[in-house]
Amino acid sequence: MQVHEALFLALGLILLLALTVHCGVARDSTLVAAAATAGYASVLFLSQKGSRTRLLACAMVTWLLYVGSSDIIEALQLPVHSAQILAWDTWLLGGTPSVSWQGALSPWMVGVLSAAYLSYQVYVHWAFLSAWRLSTAERMEFTRCVFTTFVVGFSGYFLFPAATPAAAFPELFAAPLGGGAVTAFNEMLNGSIAARYDAFPSMHVLATATLLAWDFRFYRARFWVMLLPALLMAVGTLYLRLHYFADLLASGMLFVVLQWCFRLKAASQTRSRA
Repeated sequence: MQVHEALFLALGLILLLALTVHCGVARDSTLVAAAATAGYASVLFLSQKGSRTRLLACAMVTWLLYVGSSDIIEALQLPVHSAQILAWDTWLLGGTPSVSWQGALSPWMVGVLSAAYLSYQVYVHWAFLSAWRLSTAERMEFTRCVFTTFVVGFSGYFLFPAATPAAAFPELFAAPLGGGAVTAFNEMLNGSIAARYDAFPSMHVLATATLLAWDFRFYRARFWVMLLPALLMAVGTLYLRLHYFADLLASGMLFVVLQWCFRLKAASQTRSRA
């Protein structure tokens, strides 16, 4: 079992135990968590390390944790820390960027940032589909790096739930964003599909940075294709009222720590083969 698989399984068991104790066995969220955890454990037992089956299972668990995180947070009645993160931004910058920057960009620029924000979905799915064609050893390395990053990010959602600036503090914004059809589509997706307490850390920034680091080493062409959209996306998370500066700061710190851990692991594997 690889580290990300053990972490996914541990997170599932912790959430299942918490839901069972707090909500009872018969609660829908408890039953879903039990089924998902049991299903994932079964896949790990029946499949080989680095297999496409495990890649697909990790992608499914990632999706389930994201779409289900808000319901779990509400079922467990976890405290929401949006005000605390806003206070951090105020202490660091004198205010959160989405408020201080509002109205600074023309509509077409807002549309560009919205498109860049949506490019995250393109990048993640492109990377997952590409991993399907990797060798077993390469796929193991990819899944270890990428899915460990996801499980760490999701743990942040549960440890420090927070709503976006737009959702938590609509009174701070004098007017809608504007930006045309692309921005409207992006807002619709975030309003209807996105998790409600996914501000801290910024998974968009953390996962994208991880994919860029991977691509710089193994898929340099895609790195250069996605670098500019990724940079614009990071700015967009702030301007589009979807993140606080502290979210991005936390993502950057987590990225550095995780990359350091990945390099230590790779160095250890190299020594063991020598």
